[in-house]
Amino acid sequence: MNSRRLRPISGPLLWLLLLGTCCTVLPMRRGAAQEPAAQSAPKRYLLGPGDELTIIVTPQKTYNATVTVDEDGFIKAAGIGKMRATGKTVDDLEKQIQELLNRDLVDPEVLVTVSKRRAVPEVKVAPPGKVTIVGAVAGARELEIEPDGLRVRKALDRAGGTLKDADLKAITIFHKNLTRTIVDLSTDDQVRNPAHNILLADGDSVEVKAIPMAPEKDKPMVEIRGAVVAPQRMEFKSQMTLEDLIILGGKLTFVADTEKVELRRMGEALRVVNLEAQYKMGYAGRVLLEPGDAVFVPEHKNRILMIGGNPNPGPRALKPGQKLYQMLRETEPGVLNPALIDLEKVEVVRNGAMEPIRVNLLEVLRSKRKKEFVDVELQNGDIVFLPPKVQKNSRGLSDYFGAASSLGFLFSFL
Repeated sequence: MNSRRLRPISGPLLWLLLLGTCCTVLPMRRGAAQEPAAQSAPKRYLLGPGDELTIIVTPQKTYNATVTVDEDGFIKAAGIGKMRATGKTVDDLEKQIQELLNRDLVDPEVLVTVSKRRAVPEVKVAPPGKVTIVGAVAGARELEIEPDGLRVRKALDRAGGTLKDADLKAITIFHKNLTRTIVDLSTDDQVRNPAHNILLADGDSVEVKAIPMAPEKDKPMVEIRGAVVAPQRMEFKSQMTLEDLIILGGKLTFVADTEKVELRRMGEALRVVNLEAQYKMGYAGRVLLEPGDAVFVPEHKNRILMIGGNPNPGPRALKPGQKLYQMLRETEPGVLNPALIDLEKVEVVRNGAMEPIRVNLLEVLRSKRKKEFVDVELQNGDIVFLPPKVQKNSRGLSDYFGAASSLGFLFSFL
């Protein structure tokens, strides 16, 4: 060190020096206390590479310095030398510098502040992942894993529950690495057993198989196929109606053609039922089933569902090759209003797709050259979601078809 050690002073000269020191130190300490809050750091903040530090030594200003903690975790300043700072608090560093300077100075006062904190890299948390549920459940679907995990039984509940003929003794989970796990959830004890009611992982596919029905000559059956959520054969019940069968089949999908439902009965010609017309007839329009009846619900060939902020949501006829912006401009011009619809976040949900197709229609409206916009060609069964700017009047999915048909209670949009 180049500084000379200060010798003890006594007498009047000592009092004069002390008075001068107080006049010098106190304003500096007040100034330090008035540092902007943005430059301060928490009391237990641990220093690290990239932190910028201001060191003030009073009354010996020649030791003052502004330094940055280097990649190795050290600082270097004239009169202090090289010193490790990483992992220490500001108080720790102040004490260490003070002990070092005490070798050449008499009770120096050291103040260290963090003038600029290091940039902390953003930690991106990966989403928990997704699983698929298929087989003898009310609604086969893809589910997001909850933050605290998702067990098999809860996943089945979120899929609407299992069907009556589901084989709960041998539920198969197919994993990403092509291995599989078979679990038994047929009893409450097994559901409480974590070895069977296991936590699902990203990419798992849960399959619930149906127990094959043993042919019984004395057991009457009916069947429903086509545009229903859960096509199946089931036991015939006395006074069972066509509506009962549709509901037991998980309800209709929104592409179901309710005017051309086919009823096949042994020994009779094919009967085509218009559900809308039958419903308007009330009790007299009920279609009673008989043992052995088979019902087929056809699909509309070109149909989409419009939901969200549209004042008239529901199914729409789709022209072959029609595109989203083209269709909205020609048939739904009122929805192309940025004050009512969040046009930047329009989504097209497509059957079988892992993620919705996101479309920014606001760019199209603002662009002078709309020909450069790559439009989305719609397909049969697409669901177009137009997010409303005002949420208070938005309706649930189960309301959308009801806005256009009295048969809304027979449809499922899940």
